[in-house]
Amino acid sequence: MKHKPLSRKMGKKARQIKREMDELRPQLIERSGGVCEWCGNNPTWVYIPDREELEMHHIDHQRNHTNRENCIMLCPYCHDTKGHGIGGPEMDREILYQIVRERNNK
Repeated sequence: MKHKPLSRKMGKKARQIKREMDELRPQLIERSGGVCEWCGNNPTWVYIPDREELEMHHIDHQRNHTNRENCIMLCPYCHDTKGHGIGGPEMDREILYQIVRERNNK
């Protein structure tokens, strides 16, 4: 059985969201200076196979809200543990929004 390419498996809305994320990602990496916007560490200090060095986190957890005001770049560790509350408390959204506002105004 032949599998369809990922882009064909995704629905129209999912493809649109992925395209928006792909377009925004370089802007967010530039804004972050290539470091985690929460812990400030260079993301290469932690290596997780098959994960990006910096991951885009939607502060409100809504992937359809992909914009500079709602997205922040996190290392995989912070994204899992703090962004989604896995193994600890979730980050305070107001603090994340404050970080984003300050960085967007630079």
